[in-house]
Amino acid sequence: MKVPGMESRVAPRPPRAAEVSSGMARTIRSTIYTIFLLSLSISGMSCDGGPGALPPPPDGTDRAAGEVRTAIESQIGLIAAQPADLAHRAELARIYQANNLLDFAVTTWNQVLKADDDNAEHWYCLSLALQKDGRYEEAIKAAAAARALAPNRSQVWWRPAMWEMDMGRPELAEPLAREAIRVDANNAGGTTALALSLTQTGKLNEAITVLKDLEKKTSHPYIKYLLGQAYQRAGNTELSQGYLQVGKAEKPKFPDPWESRILDADRGADATLARIDRLFDEGKRDEAAKIIHEASDSMPDNVNLMHRRADLYRTRGDFKRWTMELKRALKIEPENAVTHLNLSIAYRNQENYAQSMSHVVSAIKHNPLMADSHLQLARLHLLNQNVSEAVAALDEAFRLGVDDPREQLQYAHVLLRAGRFDEAERQARLVTFSDSQNPLSWAVLAETLDAQGKRQEAMAALDKGLLLDPNNQALRAIRIRFQRNPIPTG
Repeated sequence: MKVPGMESRVAPRPPRAAEVSSGMARTIRSTIYTIFLLSLSISGMSCDGGPGALPPPPDGTDRAAGEVRTAIESQIGLIAAQPADLAHRAELARIYQANNLLDFAVTTWNQVLKADDDNAEHWYCLSLALQKDGRYEEAIKAAAAARALAPNRSQVWWRPAMWEMDMGRPELAEPLAREAIRVDANNAGGTTALALSLTQTGKLNEAITVLKDLEKKTSHPYIKYLLGQAYQRAGNTELSQGYLQVGKAEKPKFPDPWESRILDADRGADATLARIDRLFDEGKRDEAAKIIHEASDSMPDNVNLMHRRADLYRTRGDFKRWTMELKRALKIEPENAVTHLNLSIAYRNQENYAQSMSHVVSAIKHNPLMADSHLQLARLHLLNQNVSEAVAALDEAFRLGVDDPREQLQYAHVLLRAGRFDEAERQARLVTFSDSQNPLSWAVLAETLDAQGKRQEAMAALDKGLLLDPNNQALRAIRIRFQRNPIPTG
């Protein structure tokens, strides 16, 4: 299960859902399509053209500009030259959909499906366009047609499950979510949809069990938020507060290859950068490099593109070109805070701490609201054993907002070194929620408790960490130290 920000451990894959026989699939598909066309005609939308010829595609050029308009004109030209090739028309639909020309996208998808209703991906893309346009019932029907054709695709199950919950029908969402998990036990969308439906139908114990299992695979803040919601409804205030403090209500993007093809049809500089980032997140660095190279001609002085090229050099271990690319970006925009921050990181990697400090100070000067800059400043202060300055930088970073459990753990440890034991304890307790599977979070909590003379609670925290990793040498060493140095009594 791979989601942006949701790393996972892969579990054994169960057998896929049984294939629907071709005859039955066609019967189901025909019925759904008849119902679907009827619903469209009632809503005032029609699919023009006869069975032998398709009408011209809708022309949305008047509502587009720049690269989007050029892409539409080019695709319409391909359709005119090869009207029987549905792939050109499907790509036009994706371009409309990716660039929020939803009425044109829906019309184009329906033209494609009128000519050939045997493509699950096309039905599914239509469902996404309809849902984004707020037409939930039609979207759910289109998704059902996709399921009849491709029941072994998890997204055709979990996506409409989410929509059913948006419509206030969690009891209809639950079986869809369960089937998504049966098709692919490692898909985060299905597991999340199941947890949501169970919570909304009051099956709280099962919802918590599902979420706790998912928590073992990812530390994503949305899962923490859902756990907090479930515990809150179950009346467990202590656990609810802990999870809600480290959770985020923002739902992540779940893996969906058919949706990715739509996103790839987006146009413009921002869309190109988003596509590069998505490929980086998916580990497809060679594909990202190709797009960066292609975009260089049309965006030669785009600093954001330079940042991504620099990051590509970094991941390849070419530290000289990494730094040179960032310096080139700085010449174009001397006050760009992100460039300064990246240069600080590059110089720190090369152990040029003076330059690293200079650039992070500049980053904060040009944009004091970037939490990452304050985190970088804290790291440099810690290298110089300047704990008071480091903790001040971390205070500011966390005031602005930091989600990374590793940084949260570092903050607790620095608070401990600074002698702010009660704050260190509070921060360490939060880390046991945000990174509950990390035994070191329990080690830091134990240290903060022991610093306050709470030896019994400290030993209990160590025991919880050792349950996660019985052979963890750091925890064993702390336990031995505690045992050899009993707290004075009397």
